[in-house]
Amino acid sequence: MMLSVSRVTRDVTRIFFGNPLAAFGVTVVGLLILAALFASVVAPHDPREVRLESQFLPPGPGHWFGTDSAGSDVFSRVIFGSREALGTGVLVLAISLSVGCTVGLFAGYAGGAIGEVLMRVTDMFLAFPGLLLAMAVVAALRQRTVWTLVVAVSLRWWAPYARISQAQALSIREHVFVEAARSLGAGDATILRRHILPNALGPIIVQATLDWGNVILTMASLSFLGFGAQPGEPSWGRMVTDGLQHLRGYWWISVFPGLAILFTVLAFNLAGDSARDAFDPRLRGE
Repeated sequence: MMLSVSRVTRDVTRIFFGNPLAAFGVTVVGLLILAALFASVVAPHDPREVRLESQFLPPGPGHWFGTDSAGSDVFSRVIFGSREALGTGVLVLAISLSVGCTVGLFAGYAGGAIGEVLMRVTDMFLAFPGLLLAMAVVAALRQRTVWTLVVAVSLRWWAPYARISQAQALSIREHVFVEAARSLGAGDATILRRHILPNALGPIIVQATLDWGNVILTMASLSFLGFGAQPGEPSWGRMVTDGLQHLRGYWWISVFPGLAILFTVLAFNLAGDSARDAFDPRLRGE
């Protein structure tokens, strides 16, 4: 039985916001996105400003999160760091989704030897730990920039989406509406684009929501290890690294960006869990 758009919207909203933890996750994600978009308005200071006379000021009215070794405002740096965290997450997911879904849908729909070859290549990438593969790629390219990190992380992150897409395509290609479209003369590209992909989006969206937080954590880890942003750049992972040598006396330099990473990853995980429930037909009463 077909459900109306309003019914689906109502059920999805109920699942998202009926759970306090899910509501918390969605709210935090929304606030992070707003902070990243309007960082120049929200941040009270220039995140790259060097003021040696204001070194190591503790958290207070003038500097809510204190200042670091360069006298820069930590709160402003955390706010601007959200741009890099969310932006790189979007880029990694965009690349991974494009490559993974294309490979997976084609492998699942075509099947046969072509599908097997594509899935064996996917398994090869899945066998590598994502963090180690990214470190190896960055070290081989000898360019420790954020853009290099995006490419390096994407090399491993597309593989799970290929697996999910392939499984969905294998199931959906046997449905009656696909056979009907094929009998009416629809080409393979049209069937994939108009019939299989829209019906496979649910699990893919859920995985992407969960992965956004994991990508942010991975990028922060690489920056923490020195593979990402350069010193002085407002990057959460780099800020944690810069504050480690002053952790005993000036804890706020590392603690606040660390808390930003913690709450961001937690919020995306909670939002991903609620997205999984929202896209589950059994919980929507279908």
